[in-house]
Amino acid sequence: GYSRAKGRIDAKILLDAISGEKELKTTLTFIVEEDGSLSNVQSQGEHIGLNRQAEIALYLLSDRFIPAYRNGIPVRSKFRFPLKMRFE
Repeated sequence: GYSRAKGRIDAKILLDAISGEKELKTTLTFIVEEDGSLSNVQSQGEHIGLNRQAEIALYLLSDRFIPAYRNGIPVRSKFRFPLKMRFE
């Protein structure tokens, strides 16, 4: 689910690339293909370092995603994944 995926993405982000901030936000958008692979990964947020790290982290996930199904047939689906990180 969402929480598991968020935790796995958080673990892959290199914090050295985004230091010096208290709170950062980005939104990942991507396509899950019929075979569970990812395509068209993009991020949008104010901090370019976090944006790039979030994209890389998503690609580094080893598991394939489970595709959506329509009438029992796997189909492409678009996802929007907001991500917020707080630093103390």
